[in-house]
Amino acid sequence: MTSDQILGGARNGIGRAEEAYGEATGSSHMKAMGRVDQAMGSLQSRFGAMRGRAREYYADAESFTAEQPLKALAIALGAGVLLGILMRGR
Repeated sequence: MTSDQILGGARNGIGRAEEAYGEATGSSHMKAMGRVDQAMGSLQSRFGAMRGRAREYYADAESFTAEQPLKALAIALGAGVLLGILMRGR
């Protein structure tokens, strides 16, 4: 779990509390701010999850490259050729 996931969960919880407070006091502004904080917290949590997955993928690619350098080189060469063909506009 990344720090973004933790902070996003906390912000989501704060937003829920703000929304509940807004409902209890009749403050539409506080309810709206609570909903915004909930949305921002949810986005931050999702960003943290994606960031964690990206780190895992990077570690996997790095270990694959170290274990099988020729295959990694062949894959990179193939990707480069494919991109070259696509960028040429044919």
